[in-house]
Amino acid sequence: MNPLLRKIFFWDEPEQGAFFGLTLLLLTLWSAFSVFCACVAAYSRIFTFTAVAVTFFSWLILSCLYSLFLVIKGVVYIIKQTPRFWMRLLKMLAAVAVLTPLCTALVYNLLSDPPITAVLAILTAFCLAFFGSVYLFRPIVPPAKLLSCLLSWTGAFLVFSTLFCLANPLEDRVPHEFNRCPEWLGQDIPYVVPFWRWFGLSGKGCFWFTLAGFLMLAIAYLLTWCILAKLSGVSMRRFCGRDIRVQWAIMAGIYVVTLCFALGSNAQYRTSVKALEMHFGYPMTGAGLGQIYYDGQAPDAAYWKRLDASLERYDQEQKKTEDNGECTFDAYPDAVLPKELYEKRRTSFLNSLKTAGLQQYYVSPMPPDEKDFSAKYLYGMPLPELSECRKLARIEQRRCQYAIDSGDFNTAAQCIAHLDILCDFLSRDCFHIAFLIWRQVGLIRNEMLAKLLASGLPTDKWLEEQTNQLLHWEKSFEQKEKMILYSQAIINLELLQLVVGEHLTEWKAYDFNGNWNYWLYFKSIRFSFPQGWWLAAKSARDCARVMKVTSFEQLPQKATGSVLADRMISSLSRTSQKKRSYIASCRVLRGLIAVEQLKRRTGVYPDSPNDLPADPFTNQPLKYRKGQCEVRRYYAKWLPGETEEGAEDVEPSQNGEWTLEDKTETVEAVQIWSIGPDGIDDGGLDVVKEEGSDVWQRTDDIRFLLPIP
Repeated sequence: MNPLLRKIFFWDEPEQGAFFGLTLLLLTLWSAFSVFCACVAAYSRIFTFTAVAVTFFSWLILSCLYSLFLVIKGVVYIIKQTPRFWMRLLKMLAAVAVLTPLCTALVYNLLSDPPITAVLAILTAFCLAFFGSVYLFRPIVPPAKLLSCLLSWTGAFLVFSTLFCLANPLEDRVPHEFNRCPEWLGQDIPYVVPFWRWFGLSGKGCFWFTLAGFLMLAIAYLLTWCILAKLSGVSMRRFCGRDIRVQWAIMAGIYVVTLCFALGSNAQYRTSVKALEMHFGYPMTGAGLGQIYYDGQAPDAAYWKRLDASLERYDQEQKKTEDNGECTFDAYPDAVLPKELYEKRRTSFLNSLKTAGLQQYYVSPMPPDEKDFSAKYLYGMPLPELSECRKLARIEQRRCQYAIDSGDFNTAAQCIAHLDILCDFLSRDCFHIAFLIWRQVGLIRNEMLAKLLASGLPTDKWLEEQTNQLLHWEKSFEQKEKMILYSQAIINLELLQLVVGEHLTEWKAYDFNGNWNYWLYFKSIRFSFPQGWWLAAKSARDCARVMKVTSFEQLPQKATGSVLADRMISSLSRTSQKKRSYIASCRVLRGLIAVEQLKRRTGVYPDSPNDLPADPFTNQPLKYRKGQCEVRRYYAKWLPGETEEGAEDVEPSQNGEWTLEDKTETVEAVQIWSIGPDGIDDGGLDVVKEEGSDVWQRTDDIRFLLPIP
């Protein structure tokens, strides 16, 4: 056992052990990257949750520790062989201790900024210690060779650590309209961002930067081989034993195998994209998506700039009058407020609306904004018009509520018409986020229509028109699915094409908001790291195959085994339930309108109406109730602050804030509801209280009701 242990730890051959450990460390890192890509490409759960993960990490840690032990053991041996090493070390440290303050003082006279001075002082100390290491080993190693070796290792480390930080898949640096570029670890490392800018890593410079890294790594490895072989007193050929050659063969084999997998998956991906183009009937490019987006209409960027300026004026006017937490009430326009507060907010709102002049922008159809679909930069494309549509919908919701309160049917009906114009514009958009905002605006429209219906103001003719309009939105919402899937397929594939390299130009260095977008030009280095190329190509192929559907329901509801594809389609899978929720709200309203029309003819609400629309979650008729119904209402409540003397204010003033208090009440009404996505009938309630507790538990029933006078 003792001879075996001495051989495993190279006890009598420390130079060979250091070289073996160095080679093993490189092999471990190369293999770890390959295993990681293979596990993610094969099945995400294998890597994350099973014993394979434990085995993999254990092997990785033990291999690194073993390699580092051999390298450190070799360095210690070389130190022992160096004449007067410790004396030389003390002299070098003394020189560093003397020269660093002098250089710092000199720099401080030139640059008085303390942070820059501190950085340069640390850099000076590092440079002195770095170049001084050549002096330490001068008696046994030629200074030029040792310095070249150290510089090559340092350069290779800087290159590959920069590539790792910029390509780290755990960080989200993709800019988009609703989430600006966040900070990430790479920006905290001083050299990462400067290297990205100096060497043009978002363009063709990425290839040469990576190539330089591999060349420096090869030079450093060869020089280390030469130095250790000379120190051991044998030739470089004899120094390289079978154990080293086996490791070289493994690294080369990994490269060849993963390159073959990458090329095969890349070919399969191209075939899947062609099948996807035949399925949708459009090319899988931004140009095809742009043709659908504009649909023959000319873009009008000036219109949206004017609208944005008007919304800014509206916000400024509102900020002048709102204080003490009054903005909380914007999300609950039907909250019960004290009369003075209500009149104050109503007057302020109408004045702001008049100042902004928003009513002039409700033209049918609203013109599309100008987009650059030819840039092939769809993921992260700014869509400010969607945010503006959402703001307009909230404003119309509030305006409609005030009109209903004052009995102004014409203004309330106009608000519903304006919401229809917004829905029409959003229905012509082809992005998934536009589809979701269309749903939000549609739900606001349905909510206000239900309130207007409950007020008793609408005419019979107008109600008949609303029934037809609800049917129109139901059909439009369902027919839009295939186009949303088409656009999302293009966007998903675009991200993976950064590595796959098909139909893609360079990734832009900055986003549309002017923020730096620190991405690598992956296509140029895909042959350097075939493992990552294989993972991206396989994921792109899987994503293309999964997206060959016509509705959200056909998307896989469970993990498919392709972690990147699953991540990209997860939000689309959940959209199926959101779509049904919107359709359910439309059908509930249609049923409620029919009940109201029946009551106007007969004088009473029916006990159990016939021919209610089907619940999209069960395909059974919607639920109906006449009698006692629970409702949740919000009341304004003043929370006083503390005065300087420590007492509390009892009257509304600047020292305190408004908040909302919710209460459950019972009213005599008729209600129609859908049981919602969970399939559980909660009596139409969207929130319920747990027994014996004041905690609200959210449910998902969808209902509207009509109070019985």
